Amino acid sequence: MTIELFDKVRTKAGALVLVNLLDILDVLTPEATNLQWSVLDLEATTSADSGISMLQLEEEVSTSGKHLTYLELRDLASKLSQVTNGVFVGCYGRTCSPRSLLDDDLRKDCDVAIIAHDSSVWIVHVKELDVIDRLKDRFQDTRMIGCE
Repeated sequence: MTIELFDKVRTKAGALVLVNLLDILDVLTPEATNLQWSVLDLEATTSADSGISMLQLEEEVSTSGKHLTYLELRDLASKLSQVTNGVFVGCYGRTCSPRSLLDDDLRKDCDVAIIAHDSSVWIVHVKELDVIDRLKDRFQDTRMIGCE
């Protein structure tokens, strides 16, 4: 099942931006804690004090993906001020290696896929209906796509 999230929040500087990855991970807990996570694509900005070199991180992600535990993914997400584009996938008991970054392959090959597209929408693929219900409860501006 797939849901799109369009909710926006106002930053301290007054800009409207898409909700962040941490907000989504909060809703996916506790299921997300048991997954092995991979970042397969990332274009983002970090907070000034993050200590992350985005150039180095984006290069690592584009070369081989970045494999993380749930806690490492949360730590990374807390340092990202805005995700322009990104693909974050989780699988139970194994590293996710989808055949491609196409939606169909992400849905088939991963237990969870979280996709940021053009700073305008988050697309979340999950297999459990109760997780979809929690996402609909947490976020206001949502749309279901392609129910299986």
